[in-house]
Amino acid sequence: MTELCEIATKRRADKATTWGYTPIYFEWLNRGAQTVLEIGVYGGASLFTWRDFFPEAKIYGVDIDMHYFEPDGDARIKTITCDAYNRDVMAPHLAEIGPIDFIVDDCVHMKDEQVELLNQLWPSVRPGGVYAIEETLTGSRNAIMAAINGLPDVRRYMCWFAQDVYWLTLIERRR
Repeated sequence: MTELCEIATKRRADKATTWGYTPIYFEWLNRGAQTVLEIGVYGGASLFTWRDFFPEAKIYGVDIDMHYFEPDGDARIKTITCDAYNRDVMAPHLAEIGPIDFIVDDCVHMKDEQVELLNQLWPSVRPGGVYAIEETLTGSRNAIMAAINGLPDVRRYMCWFAQDVYWLTLIERRR
């Protein structure tokens, strides 16, 4: 079990407990990340996991409804309540955040929204950074692959079969 698996299990993040993504993330992620953005916060277990795993990073969480999130007072975690799919609303937040080392789309899990968010957020991924799409449905893979093939500066990507009909998609930006 990796250190990330242990942290995520302790935090009860579904990335470890339900989906088993954490060993894959551990292989792909740079511990020196300075900025992490997760779209889709729910209870915040993932935000706390990223905070504990990336010791120097500022962690941002975006969700349209923060009703279930209970902050613990850590200044390294900042939440933004807004519709991430609205470019006009997200633009000032992205400008404030700056280049991002790791982005996780753990929100709607529908192909059109996943493709839209990828196209919107990809320019914010720092060279060498990683963009992850969680719970990509098997039937959505072709649309996701077409979107990836249309992105500039992709170094590598992978789709990892997680469970039943769901995939984890990881994309790394060329340095």
